[in-house]
Amino acid sequence: MIQMTHVSKKYEEEAFALDQINVQIESGEFVYIIGKSGSGKSTFLKLLSGEERPTEGTIYAANHEITSITKKNLVIYRRKIGIVFQDFKLLSKKNVFENIAYRLEIMNCPPDQVQQKVQRVLEAVDLIHCAESFPTEISGGEQQRAAIARAIITQPEILLADEPTANLDLKNACRIMELFNKINRSGTTVIMAPHNATVVDRDPHRILEIDQGKMIRDQFDGKYVRI
Repeated sequence: MIQMTHVSKKYEEEAFALDQINVQIESGEFVYIIGKSGSGKSTFLKLLSGEERPTEGTIYAANHEITSITKKNLVIYRRKIGIVFQDFKLLSKKNVFENIAYRLEIMNCPPDQVQQKVQRVLEAVDLIHCAESFPTEISGGEQQRAAIARAIITQPEILLADEPTANLDLKNACRIMELFNKINRSGTTVIMAPHNATVVDRDPHRILEIDQGKMIRDQFDGKYVRI
């Protein structure tokens, strides 16, 4: 479960990026975070990832209080989450297999287990044929599937995605969304800031809308709750 209570984030002299956010997300939910550019969506995800700390309020996620988490416990927490970015962030000098394996290697996973786990996740995202290819040698859709494979290799409790289909054509965007839905059905909580409303309309899930840093709407199963 994820719980954000009276969470605000302010960057120096700027207005609040997030202002008094109160929300609860149950384990296994699929949630869209929507809003205009600059509304606070990315800040919301950065707070959940531990990349940023709130100015005030408390955040609990994956059995960790991450508001003031120590560096040691942040490492443990991040093993329970996966992050997918719109620009993939694959390592250019490593092939697809090595990009995915790298996350296990820094956790000192035994080599035989690395081989088995990477093989399984490559099959899950249909990238066996790309295992030895470098990022520049594969399509954008394949790069994003590789990035997702890297994010889920540790079987995370929570998967965060910031506009993961922004750089893809419609066909590949649909394929990526099918993959996120499959991951969600396996029990992983998925929290996504989609690129546009097309994704939300085509694959309906719970919606949290942020406007100028404030949570203004919670929509689930067609029911709207004004905040």
